[in-house]
Amino acid sequence: MAVVLVHGAFVDGSGWRPVHDLLTQDGYQVAVVQNPTVSLRDDVAATRLVIDAQDGPVVLVGHSYGGAVITEAGTHPKVGALVYVAAFAPDADESVNTLIDTFPSGAPQMPGLPPRGGFIHQDPKKFHESFGADLPDDLAAFMSDAEVPWGTDAATGTVTDPAWRTRPSWYLVATQDRELPPATQRTMARRARSTVVELPATHAVYITRPAPVADLIERAARGDGPRQAGVRPVRRPASVKPEADDMVDEEPRAELARLEAQIAELRQTARELRDGLNDAGPTDIEDRSQVIYEAEQQEAIVGELERRRDELRAQLG
Repeated sequence: MAVVLVHGAFVDGSGWRPVHDLLTQDGYQVAVVQNPTVSLRDDVAATRLVIDAQDGPVVLVGHSYGGAVITEAGTHPKVGALVYVAAFAPDADESVNTLIDTFPSGAPQMPGLPPRGGFIHQDPKKFHESFGADLPDDLAAFMSDAEVPWGTDAATGTVTDPAWRTRPSWYLVATQDRELPPATQRTMARRARSTVVELPATHAVYITRPAPVADLIERAARGDGPRQAGVRPVRRPASVKPEADDMVDEEPRAELARLEAQIAELRQTARELRDGLNDAGPTDIEDRSQVIYEAEQQEAIVGELERRRDELRAQLG
């Protein structure tokens, strides 16, 4: 399986070098998109050209604004999985700018200067603290000096068909991010029903913590869900569909019995997750928010199935 890496605003693809090297050492074919970040449309076109050139299925990875790019480009038929690394994951008719407008009040965010000539720059005096306080001083200074202007058409470009609605996704939340608030990252990941990993890292996590980033990408390539101490991976049963209208056409009483069994199984899974969280200390489960998310995901599926069950009960009288 190939991996295609898409960078965000204000930087170029060279920042992916540490992740690229780890993935290629593990035998993956890796391509880095040098998207121009002038407009979302052009960045999607550049990404699709790189996807076209791959020999087989693709894991499409985006950082920051690159998440908007992979959300739109990820409907390409070769794309089998999406990975968001501290990235924007817009829905239909949303742009990065509309998501920025939803940031929690008072949360740190990108220190953007007023647009000039259709491009946005970051305040160079604040770049190090905002983009990556864990970056070495000399590297942060160079990245600020080498900043790539971000086009206003890229910031305002809207997604038409979000790939996360039809592709499995994984999301890395950077809990020390001062450009894209972690709370907003979690909200987008929850909406996309992504498998989530959280790391105590800044927005520059793909540079400063390449090993866990590469690990998450490899998990996406394998189709792995969460793997944590004492917690089994949680997956939607193969026969469960995300919407009631997608349920298989079968005799109502048989379908009702199947639904009851699935609801019981999923409730038990969610209960086990929460019980395990309550019983485990902080050293037993490093990422407690991931466990909570997975429990809530199972409970959401239960809600979908219960609606269909209630419809069948009403139909059968």
